[in-house]
Amino acid sequence: MEPAILGLVLDSSILVAAERARLTTPAVIKNIRASAGEAPIIICAVTVAELAHGIYRANSMERSQQRRCRCIR
Repeated sequence: MEPAILGLVLDSSILVAAERARLTTPAVIKNIRASAGEAPIIICAVTVAELAHGIYRANSMERSQQRRCRCIR
């Protein structure tokens, strides 16, 4: 039987909420993977641009660096 979920597209709102909860991107993906199984998880180009804009618009260099690092931990 085919899985019910064919794939997931992460929106920037999910990753912004994760930042507010002090979660890293890998932790969020691990949590989603636990619920969704092996369905492909992707981030569209617009989401990448929104996240990059958030790094650029951070109100301090420290926050900008935290946002930049949070994506790759």
